[in-house]
Amino acid sequence: SHISWSRLLEEHPDCLSVSYDQTVPTKEYSFQRSSPLSDECIGVTLQCTYEEDLTGARQHLRWFEISSGSTLFFMTRDAVSTDAFVPSKSSEGWGRTDLLNQLRNSYDVIPVSVDKDMGGYRNTIPRHVELEVKYFQESKGNKRLVEVSLYYEDLCTTQKPEQFGGNANILSTMKERGIVPCEVDVEGNIK
Repeated sequence: SHISWSRLLEEHPDCLSVSYDQTVPTKEYSFQRSSPLSDECIGVTLQCTYEEDLTGARQHLRWFEISSGSTLFFMTRDAVSTDAFVPSKSSEGWGRTDLLNQLRNSYDVIPVSVDKDMGGYRNTIPRHVELEVKYFQESKGNKRLVEVSLYYEDLCTTQKPEQFGGNANILSTMKERGIVPCEVDVEGNIK
């Protein structure tokens, strides 16, 4: 349920790592034509499993049902030392320190938002989630995040097909949106 961001970017075989000596930084708002050269990861694929109960009743939307344009969480623009995650007093938990809390609602964090055209709906799950991270190479050894977006693609409805007791009205609404029921087993349970 957690991904080490730096480890993914630095060690994934589909990421191209440019050596420190060959890295060519750029400016965040550069108006001159320059040819920056830095690490890149394009098309990294991860296989994930939903931890959530996909069929149970719930009062609030789940992260993958959030509508287009909604903010799910925030990421820091610049790297944060691992020491910032370690509690320094008993009232703090790992990753819930006063130091990290001070970053909230500041310029130091950027929202991770669901794309305005590719969001979710109640009673659906995306079978493909794309995370797009844009950054600039501020210096040879420092990257700064600029924008992060999520795209939900290939949605299917968690409503069982009608022959397995699915709600006909919900299934009809989903069909109008081009969303079909998720693949089910012989008992009608989502695979």
